[in-house]
Amino acid sequence: MCEVSRIVSEIVSELVKKLVAEKRIVFTDDDVMHYVEDYFDVECSEDVDLYSEVMQNLNCVTLVDDIGVYMILPRDIGVESLDEKAIVTAYRVLCGDSFTRFATAYVFEKFADAFDFGNEAAWYLLKLVKSYGVEPDEVIDQRDHNTCTGPIYYRFGNTWICECYVYVNYDRHFREYGVFKGREYSFKAPNTESR
Repeated sequence: MCEVSRIVSEIVSELVKKLVAEKRIVFTDDDVMHYVEDYFDVECSEDVDLYSEVMQNLNCVTLVDDIGVYMILPRDIGVESLDEKAIVTAYRVLCGDSFTRFATAYVFEKFADAFDFGNEAAWYLLKLVKSYGVEPDEVIDQRDHNTCTGPIYYRFGNTWICECYVYVNYDRHFREYGVFKGREYSFKAPNTESR
């Protein structure tokens, strides 16, 4: 009998990492099966359905049921707190990057902290990997440790996500909010000359 939970965790991590590296939030049955097949030769009991186990460990919205298309969500965002009908309708109307921009902006508007601003997709993907405990391929911390301001860069495949800590005196709706440490998200790569 194999350690099913460990294998499922590995498959989920690999899938999330792939999506982030490709700046995607939509995945299909084929994406999941690709990783499940890698574990096909593992000595599991025949009654273990790795695909079902993996899908149970993913927090997602079903976009197209009959062909298996899903939108992955961070684990701390409940599907029931979203307007699924609006998301599914948007997916049918939009495609590719257009849907990603719509969906990440929609979730950002509902769940981002007042301290968060910048690129919604970058915020979303970093929230995604942190919620699933996915380790980045590389981390470059260029913050000023006296003021705790500046960027931290996370690399997933060829994709960099920058989380920059800055002082601002307004929230993401440009309302005055006193002085606090805000976080700006982007897909900027690190300045390697300063390393």
